[in-house]
Amino acid sequence: MAYTEFLVDGESIAGATAMSELAPAAMPNYWLVYFGVDDVDASTRKAVEAGGKAMLEPLDFPGGRMSMVVDPQGAIFGLLHMADA
Repeated sequence: MAYTEFLVDGESIAGATAMSELAPAAMPNYWLVYFGVDDVDASTRKAVEAGGKAMLEPLDFPGGRMSMVVDPQGAIFGLLHMADA
């Protein structure tokens, strides 16, 4: 999957990719904030124990490990640990 990184002074600050073909056609484009964590699985469990809901269980991807969580107020965020280079 193509992934575009946005850089400031050579440092990656954001990234973008096309919407998944699995997304409903009426779903608008969106931005998602990812928080860098040391342990995606433990951080996801902690978020769920605090009242959140796992929208995407922890999974590996070529750049590391991630999950998506929705908080009790409905805000969605990602948890991310990049693989060591």
